[in-house]
Amino acid sequence: TTQTCGNCYQQSKLTRAAAAVVVDKDITESRDSDGDRTFTYWLTMEFVTQRREEIEVRTSVGSGFYRDVEISDEIPIQYLETEPDLIEVEEGSYATGATVLRWMALVIGCAWLGALWLSGRWTVEALRARRYGKVETAKVVNVVKTAIKVNGGPRFRIVWMDAQGREGRSLLKKAREVQGWHGSDDIRIYQGLKRSWWAGDIGDRAER
Repeated sequence: TTQTCGNCYQQSKLTRAAAAVVVDKDITESRDSDGDRTFTYWLTMEFVTQRREEIEVRTSVGSGFYRDVEISDEIPIQYLETEPDLIEVEEGSYATGATVLRWMALVIGCAWLGALWLSGRWTVEALRARRYGKVETAKVVNVVKTAIKVNGGPRFRIVWMDAQGREGRSLLKKAREVQGWHGSDDIRIYQGLKRSWWAGDIGDRAER
């Protein structure tokens, strides 16, 4: 079970923003010695850190927030860089003494989140496609050389066509990573909201 981080925002230089995908919801019930019942509302979420680590966390939230969120929704969170399983989901869920620092961190976090969406939105989309997207077999039709170079070396993309005739492209690859690929090779893809994703880029879906 994920622990929330009451003093994360006292270390705001170590906090990072991310977009988490809700993958499960559940409610637990407990009773005290008088028989009174208490309900705890839990969200299980997955997100990708700036270091490209895939993290799954389970954290308690307020009942109203729980009702407003659906499975597969994306929500902004803050996580502690040194311990990414320590997160904050809701405003006002920790000690009031940290309110000012929390607001400062949220402003900083929004800026970080904007940067993350520009440079790393594919991680959230890919994560969602791998978990929820339709699995299909596609055929490789080409390997293209891009205009992008890293350390002087060109980068390539594998191009495929799905059963509906839609084209898809892999993430950037080094020359040695595309050697041996030919037209008509079969690959497994996951259909996302806006594009398809190659299992060779984002990994295989865990068996349930």
